[in-house]
Parts: sequence; C-alpha cells; structure tokens
Amino acid sequence: MKTTFTVVTVALVCLAALPVSAEVGPYDVALVADEDGSLGDMQTLGMPNVYLQKVACAFYAKYPDHFDAIFVFTTYPLNFITNVQQGWPVKNLTQGIGRPPVNSAPQFCSYDSRLRQAVKMGDLKVLPDDPDATYTGIPWYALSGIELMAHEFGHQWLAAVTFTKEDGVKHCLIRGYEPSGEAQPGECDGYQESDFNQHWSYYYNSKSVMYGSFIEDLGGGQFEVSYNDPKFSQMDQYLMGLRLPEDVEPQFLVDMEDETGSSSLPIQPGKTATIEGTRLDFTVEDVIRSEGDRIPALDECHWKGALIIVHPLGQVPTIAERQKVADYGKRFEEFYDWATDGRGSFDMSIDGSGTGSPGCSGTISPQPDKEFPDRPDMAQPETIPEPVPFAEDAGPATDVPPTGDQAVPETSTPGDVMEAGGDGGSLCVANTLLCHPFQNVVVRCNADGNGWDTEEDCGSDALCDGGMCRPRHDGTGSGSCVASGRASTPGALALFLLVILSLRTRRWS
Repeated sequence: MKTTFTVVTVALVCLAALPVSAEVGPYDVALVADEDGSLGDMQTLGMPNVYLQKVACAFYAKYPDHFDAIFVFTTYPLNFITNVQQGWPVKNLTQGIGRPPVNSAPQFCSYDSRLRQAVKMGDLKVLPDDPDATYTGIPWYALSGIELMAHEFGHQWLAAVTFTKEDGVKHCLIRGYEPSGEAQPGECDGYQESDFNQHWSYYYNSKSVMYGSFIEDLGGGQFEVSYNDPKFSQMDQYLMGLRLPEDVEPQFLVDMEDETGSSSLPIQPGKTATIEGTRLDFTVEDVIRSEGDRIPALDECHWKGALIIVHPLGQVPTIAERQKVADYGKRFEEFYDWATDGRGSFDMSIDGSGTGSPGCSGTISPQPDKEFPDRPDMAQPETIPEPVPFAEDAGPATDVPPTGDQAVPETSTPGDVMEAGGDGGSLCVANTLLCHPFQNVVVRCNADGNGWDTEEDCGSDALCDGGMCRPRHDGTGSGSCVASGRASTPGALALFLLVILSLRTRRWS
C-alpha cells in the first residue's frame, strides 16, 4: 500500500509539473471604453502607433504590466481607411534582424517596460467568426483570420533582412520590391535597399505567414508557385530567436527579370501558378554575413498575451463578441505552437495562468493585490445588454496601407527625430506640422517626406495642439503617457488621406 501511494504521489508531482494551457474564455478579454471619443476617431485610427499607444495606456490603468503583447479588437464599425491590421514593435533590442533597436514601452504606459508588441486587429465583425476561415476584408486575400493575427505579431522581428554571398554581393530580393517613387539604382540587387518592404518576396520560397510563396523547382528555369498552410518558417524562427543557425535548411528564391511583382500578396490557397526565372540559393550564414549574428542567439519562447476590445462608451460588448475574441486567443495559442514547430508558446489568459507547451514552458504570472475588474464571478447570470448600434456600417475594409510598420524609435529628448516607416517609403507630406505622439513638441515633415524633425519644444507653459504650441489654461505641466493627447490637425489629416488614397494598391502591415 505504501509503494502504491509513493508511485501515485510521484505521478501527480510529474503531472503537475507539465506545461498547461489555461482555458481562454470571454472574461479573459479586457474591455477598454472610449472615454473621450478619440479611439473611434479617424484621425487617431489613421496613425496605428498613436491608436495602440492610447489603448495600451487605458489598459494598463486597470491591469498589471505582465504582458509581452497586446491584441486590440474593436466593436467600432471601421471603414476602408481605418480598418487596416497593423503589427507595431513596441520594444525590440535584438541585433542581427535588419531592424534598429527600439524601446517605446514607457510611452505605451508599460511601466516595467515589458510590453514588446502591439497588434491592431481592427473591426471585430469584419474578422471571420471561425479564426481558420479566410479573411475577406482584403479582396482575394490568402490568409485566414488566425494567420493574419500571426502575421501582424510576426512583425516584431520580420521581415527586414538582406543576405550577402561569399562573392560580397548584397541581395535584397528576399523581400518585396516596392519603390515609393521613381526607381533609383543602388547596391542591393541594383536597387536601393530602402525600396524593399518588410514582407517576404512573392518569388521567395518562404513558406511563411509573412507572405512569399511555396515554390517547387520544375527544372529548366520553371517554377510552380502555391501557398497552402503557411507558418513561421525555419528562417522566421531563426530571426525570432527560436532556432539556431545550424537548424535552418538552405533557402532559395527565383530571380526574375522584372521584380515589380515581388511585393504581390500570396496566391490564394488551392491555386498554382508557373513562373520562369533564375534560381538563387542562399543560406542563413549569408544572412548573418549581411546583418551580423543574432544577439541574443535565442530569445524567450513563452509569451503572455492580452486580448482587448475597444468599444464606444456605454456600449459594452456582448458575451458573444467577447467569446469571438476569446476564440481567437485560444486558437492563437494552438496555432502558434504548431506554426513554430513546438518551439514557442503563448498564454492568452488575462491572469497569466498558462504555463506553455511541452516544447516551450513558461511560468504563471504573479497575481496583483486587487482583483481583475473585467473578470466577474462566472456563476453570476449574464446581465450585459446588447450594444446600441454606434453608426451605419461603412462596409467591408479594403487593402489600404498604413504609414509603415516600423515602430517610432524611443525619443527621450526634444532634438530627436521621428524616423520613417519600415518600408522606407514616403511617411509624410513635406513641411506638414504635427504634434509628436508622445512628447510635447511640434514636429515638421522633412523635405524628403521620409521623417520628422523637431520644430518647436512647447515646454511646460504650453501644450502642443493642432500642430502648434498653445498656452495652457489649466496651469499643469507637460505630463507623460496621456491617452487623450492630440496627434495631428484636420488639414494634415486631409493630406494624409490623399496619400493613403493614392497608394491603395500597396500594403505594409
């Protein structure tokens, strides 16, 4: 009897030590009410970093800084301009991935600087109810709802690298060629590196949710292109810090005479196409030769994620809406484990009670002293009313680019510059004056339209409003992390929309 007890005890201890996924339900979805109306304003929604910063600040007013990533959905009916999914790197100090280091966590009110990635998922009703169904917000799109979620999360690291062969020639064709204006000759496959976006090229055998293709070499310079069940590829996993260089197989892309199609969205699942070109083989060592070693070589594999719904004030999301977001969270846990070949895991529970997967274990988040405000007693009956329609449905979203998917670098002094987006294209209209999204300074778009320079520091006696310093009437100083701060003027917004409408065929996110 004693032996039996010992065996059972050991078995229970071992079982308790196994990683487990917490059950994700509707009360694991945090609610952020639009207290001042700015989170449903086109002006804010058109600047994803500002929108996500405001949401994050409102979220951290109620929740502890225990999350590595936030995923933001909304019940606002967005339109073809504002419903653009976006992955925004908040903090990433990794070297060797083709991106400069960034740390905007304090500006996102992540007071312990833990937050690393913010994802704008957009209009909840436009997303398919089944996370594995194709997303129809973009015509002829190849990704499902959950693949789109993974894609935007993947922009934490991807896709910004080049590679250099032993002959010293630098290649950018691994990424989509997408010049913002007239093509200029350069030293990267004959083009400017800044004219390549941060998605994998249609002609790269990427097998990735970050676009590209699945390519079969038919011989004789002919290749068959398809795109079924993409995941985070071996190259992706290396850049994510989940795989060492020696674990990445040789890669190849097809060098075309005309590279203008390289930025195309992937072909739809189930379809194929035949292309003709020259095979170009390369390895992860060629990437390292170009970008340097990845430092650190391996990254944390377990992530804590928060699911958030932004809603109009007084129009609380229904349990069905919260359940839909919870379904995305639960499916994302499963998908991420599969998509990383078991090397990564996610916990999407609001209390951080998940401990990962067998291939990537984590720990339970420490619990705060106070209870979670959006997690009532599950035994209570449903009392949340149906929401009142906010506005007439503006119809489905279309493929419209945001202003770039590279996070704004940390700017600790007024003299710093807000730099251009990740694809190197036009970021702004020359000489436009705006308020810096995180600092009390006026910034001016430079003559090249690829970045912002400080125009005037408003100091403690004035407030940046509408692109100019205005006298304060409340006697307060320039606080930090104010979720209701303005970011642009109506005139600047009109110019921004003109740029958006002129580039509707392009997509960065």
